[in-house]
Amino acid sequence: MTKRGAKSSNAEKVLGIDLAAQPDNTYACTLEARGRTLKATIHPKCDDNELIALGKRCKKVAIDAPFG
Repeated sequence: MTKRGAKSSNAEKVLGIDLAAQPDNTYACTLEARGRTLKATIHPKCDDNELIALGKRCKKVAIDAPFG
């Protein structure tokens, strides 16, 4: 956790990705801990560049990718 008044670090942020064959069907969600609350942000229609940028700001990344 960060000290009061300090900026939030990436240690408090995680990214979940629902990967699809096309960006229009690929979604991501970031979860950020803020004190005792959890903020979720949905990112629709993510392309590779957006997923990379989101991942660089997060401590951990989880990917749901269909194979088949």
